[in-house]
Amino acid sequence: MIGPLVNALAIIVASLLGLGLRRVLKTSLLESTMSVLGLVVLVIGISGITVDITMIYVILSLVIGLWLGESLNIEERVKNQLEKILKFQNSKDSFLNGFLTSSVLFVVGAMAIIGSIESGINQNHIIVFTKSTLDFVAAMMLSATLGIGVLFSFIPVLLYQGIITWFAGEISVWLNDTTLTIISSVGNILVMALGLNMLKLTNYKMLNLLPSIIVALIIAQLLNVI
Repeated sequence: MIGPLVNALAIIVASLLGLGLRRVLKTSLLESTMSVLGLVVLVIGISGITVDITMIYVILSLVIGLWLGESLNIEERVKNQLEKILKFQNSKDSFLNGFLTSSVLFVVGAMAIIGSIESGINQNHIIVFTKSTLDFVAAMMLSATLGIGVLFSFIPVLLYQGIITWFAGEISVWLNDTTLTIISSVGNILVMALGLNMLKLTNYKMLNLLPSIIVALIIAQLLNVI
């Protein structure tokens, strides 16, 4: 559970800093900082991919997962729901506005899921630690503009990522090395895609790619049966 705890702590510290530096921080720093961190995310994704015979199953997982995601139109559905939630943007309740805006930003995304799975299955916390760095920068900027509500977004982050990490750890005893390799490679390719998006080189619909993780798990388990 170290990954979710570090992520939550990063949000708390950054929010407190942002509240203290409200008149100093410039929002223009956020975009340039995220671009630099995008390079880091890309490198982490590349370094985590295993290139061997399992790459065939990785490709199948990504393609089938993408087809599923596009067919279900996951990204658009989520965006529509988020637009409804974030109608508090002009609300007088600034606490709720800050809390909801930051919670959605920190919880919805590929790194939250992939990083938590990696932490639970492989005890590899590097993706969550990288996400914590991204969230640190975002929380500092958001708290400077939206107020103390951002601070309390650590609660849904801790619960959400903690549950995924715990569940992944529980099922890891049933997974063999081939299964772990396929899942990790698919996850790290998605992390690469996110890094490219952050660098504004591509515009992948990350939520539509997330079913690839489930497909990878199914394919890997079928290999054990055959």
